[in-house]
Amino acid sequence: MFWVEAETETGLTSGFCGIAGLLQMREKDEKDTAIIVAAVKRWLESNDGWLLILDNADRPDVLEPFLPRNPKGCFLVTSRASNFDRLGIAAPLEMETMPPDKALEFLFARTGRERSQVEEDTAGQLAKELGYLPLALEQAGAYIKAKQSTFVDYLKAYRTRHLNLLDASPPAIGKYPKSVCTTWSMNFAEVEKTSKASADLLRVSAFLSPDNIPLELIVEGASHLGGPISKALEDLESNPVALDELLEPLTRYCLIRRDLNSNTYSIHRLVQEVVKGGMDERTQRKWAECTVRAVNQAFPSPEFENWAKCDRFLPQALSTAGLIENSKFEFEEAGRLLNQVAYYLDDRASYVEAESLYKRALGIHEKAYGPEHPDVATCLKNYAILLREMNRPEKAAEFEARVADIRARRAEKNPTTPPGPDD
Repeated sequence: MFWVEAETETGLTSGFCGIAGLLQMREKDEKDTAIIVAAVKRWLESNDGWLLILDNADRPDVLEPFLPRNPKGCFLVTSRASNFDRLGIAAPLEMETMPPDKALEFLFARTGRERSQVEEDTAGQLAKELGYLPLALEQAGAYIKAKQSTFVDYLKAYRTRHLNLLDASPPAIGKYPKSVCTTWSMNFAEVEKTSKASADLLRVSAFLSPDNIPLELIVEGASHLGGPISKALEDLESNPVALDELLEPLTRYCLIRRDLNSNTYSIHRLVQEVVKGGMDERTQRKWAECTVRAVNQAFPSPEFENWAKCDRFLPQALSTAGLIENSKFEFEEAGRLLNQVAYYLDDRASYVEAESLYKRALGIHEKAYGPEHPDVATCLKNYAILLREMNRPEKAAEFEARVADIRARRAEKNPTTPPGPDD
């Protein structure tokens, strides 16, 4: 069984590279990821007994090039899209809301509460107000179970918080936005009471790519994620369960889903929207900046021996690149991260994405350091190498001339300074 995040081409490529690694294919370390993808497709055409789960495949046109022509195994595609004709899926299965009787049965099974006429009537009202959505019912059940509440008390609190939080929680899923947002907001409030560090982790998670967030990213970037998280993880070496304790309030209320096998966790996109919706613009910018600094701290130097870790962190780095652009961040860590990710993508032959990141990194470096700084020269040199790989020698020569000029000026100003590693 293989699980691949299929929302973007980058996610699909990363997932196929992961499959190649799991299968120990000889192509797994190829520089050009297209070679790896082709090798995995050939394997899927030549072997049976496998299931490939393609998650969040909201754009069938992006998914299509990754599907083998004559697969011998099985696919399971999850998506918010409904038309998959181009993939030969004429009648996809739609996930509908639960029937009222099944929703009621689920709530009592999930909470372990004993049935009474009052509780049964109230649970039925609650299920109706939650729109019979499985995810909303699960989270309400998790709250009631954790707090040992009654359905009567939960429904009363739900209705009160619903009125107060409706405006602060933007609609997210069509005709059922109120129920889901209110449920998650109530659970988040309980986490806030339980652990400031866990609540802060949820805030950080709202700005990350939602799927398969590596736990080592949180550990390695903890010093940039605020005092509560940093303090919670400061003795991790002698107290390895500290990370479990940090995550437990979030898993208890179903705000994240942890995967012990891959040492990652995921957060629902709607939870992210609810969390961000509770922040003003200044607070959003604060947590976005913390996230950028943490990912920069954790993203490794993109040498070959670090490729596996780079690939694991890539979705988070690319998501963070979006934060840098949207928030117009220009601090040096933002430029450094873009340059490192661009270097890695260049090494893996993802030239178009690499160029976009190099261009933005160069602009940040020039504003942060000035046009003659050594880090600007390094970024220009890397960019020039990419341009030559893309068969654009004229532009590459222009950047190489700028690098030479910066180094010459540096030598004139500091004649006794030994050459740096890039000189």
